[in-house]
Amino acid sequence: MKCWISEIRLHIAAAAVAVFLATYWLPLTIDFGLIALTLGATAALHFSPESRFRLWPWPNAWIIAFAASLVLSILLSGHPQRSLLLSLPFIPATLLYLLLSRYVKKGRGITIVQAGLSAGAALIAVIVLLGSVYQRTDPTGLIKSLALPILVVPNDLLVLAICIPLILGCALATKQAFLKLFAAASIILSLAAMVMVNSRSALLASAFGIFIVAVFQRVRWMWISLIGAAAGLLALDGARGFPLLLKFAQAPQCDPRRPLWAAAVRLWTEHPLLGYGMHNYRELYRDRIESFTLPACAMGDERLTPWPHNLFLELLSSQGVMGTLPFAVLIVWGVNRSYRAACHVNDPDRLFAVGLLGSFGAFIFASLIELTFLRYWVIIMVATLIGLAAALKQPSTPIAGAYS
Repeated sequence: MKCWISEIRLHIAAAAVAVFLATYWLPLTIDFGLIALTLGATAALHFSPESRFRLWPWPNAWIIAFAASLVLSILLSGHPQRSLLLSLPFIPATLLYLLLSRYVKKGRGITIVQAGLSAGAALIAVIVLLGSVYQRTDPTGLIKSLALPILVVPNDLLVLAICIPLILGCALATKQAFLKLFAAASIILSLAAMVMVNSRSALLASAFGIFIVAVFQRVRWMWISLIGAAAGLLALDGARGFPLLLKFAQAPQCDPRRPLWAAAVRLWTEHPLLGYGMHNYRELYRDRIESFTLPACAMGDERLTPWPHNLFLELLSSQGVMGTLPFAVLIVWGVNRSYRAACHVNDPDRLFAVGLLGSFGAFIFASLIELTFLRYWVIIMVATLIGLAAALKQPSTPIAGAYS
């Protein structure tokens, strides 16, 4: 009886996570993914009365510390109601972490999660590619016309860049041909969508994550596939007149992110411990930028920019050291846990861990150049990566035959 209940719990949790990851980005009147996540968490807890949530052990203590800092930053914000509203996605993210870290620990559960992630990435990519038929010359107009809550600017396709390495790792780990083909199609569609909207950041982040997977996997066919994929993407860009390639030729000193980063650093130095409060950057950054001496080409963007295009600088300016430290510790913990499992040749979760490590790499890369908690999907991806890292089985013996 106990074993039967345990199996029900695991399947309900995995199914709830898969439905949420496949649909949370859709502009639905009724959020089916959120409903499934809530019901899944409730059912998992109901069928597991003997399981207790421990507050202090890793990584729960740091999650609680970050949540406490978040609440404090909302209270300190000049617009607490707006900050609270923009911070509500942390609630489903917490439920997602709970299910992934405690209940999605078996191979079948991971497979279900991977299928949901692949489905979500493929659907986003297909919608973007279909939309590009009608908005060929204006990628920004294309994204706006789609009206998807997670796609506000072309670089929001970074959500696909973070998913790709994990999907790739799961595809390498599974023995089911259908899932391998589904994952391959999802990755190809995602990369093509990045080219069609000229998202340089998304392509670089996905390339970094895939490179990590290839280094740890060490098989010749993967490197050949990567070269072939790069050639195909270049040909696709060439058919459009190389607009994406021209973006790569832009001078680094003219990057409009530079004044945004400098403003975030200035804001942090003014309030280093607690910051200025969650989501207050847009109200304060222009006054700081005006005091800098930067190249004219970098100061040419007059659009209102509500975030500094660097997640860690955003945290420093809004939550100070108290919020940035626990968040950084969580990311380092996830990377270390994934790395240890990826290095253990006898670990049954090794290939999955390799993909997870690649996704952590893509996330860190994207965090340094673009990400913001103003985007619903960013905290969802953080919860997914940390939750999956917590679900990894750690080697009980010293690492043997580790990659070197």
